[in-house]
Amino acid sequence: MNAVRGRFTARTVRVKAPGKVNVSLDVGPLRPDGYHSVASVYLAVSLYEEVAATSTDTGKITVSISPASTLDLDGVDIPLDERNLAYKAAAIMADVSEHSTGVHLEITKRVPVAGGMGGGSADAAATLLACDALWNSGLSRDELSHLAAELGADVPFSLLGAPPSGWASATTSRPPSSRPRLTGSS
Repeated sequence: MNAVRGRFTARTVRVKAPGKVNVSLDVGPLRPDGYHSVASVYLAVSLYEEVAATSTDTGKITVSISPASTLDLDGVDIPLDERNLAYKAAAIMADVSEHSTGVHLEITKRVPVAGGMGGGSADAAATLLACDALWNSGLSRDELSHLAAELGADVPFSLLGAPPSGWASATTSRPPSSRPRLTGSS
């Protein structure tokens, strides 16, 4: 991370991103790389994750869960280190931002954990947007979408607010009329 010279003043940027449900899932044949092509129709839900990204002068990324979370998280193992998708999103943004600092991410969980509703993906999407604003990176929507795709197939949906229904993959969201053909080739 690049250290900011001179007097340090902490700033906080808050971003919300929605959870989602999969209303349709098409799985294609096995590809030569051992994976299946997948097309899914996602719908955003009214449960939002919130990430508060606060600049720090430590040069490190730290993550905590907000006590304002509306979920009972007792016994739920949410990694707060480099395994966390929000942490990974901040690390990617730090790599591409000219004026990154350390950052503390406080995540307010409202989307059920491990329920297939994209809570971790929403955390990552909110972190990309928050760090982009915090560090004045000025990345375009397309650039952020490509970074989101590096983090997982659900992250671009949470980032871009894709159409209420559409075919989504790791890099694109398409209206249902342009349903992709799933084949065994990559």
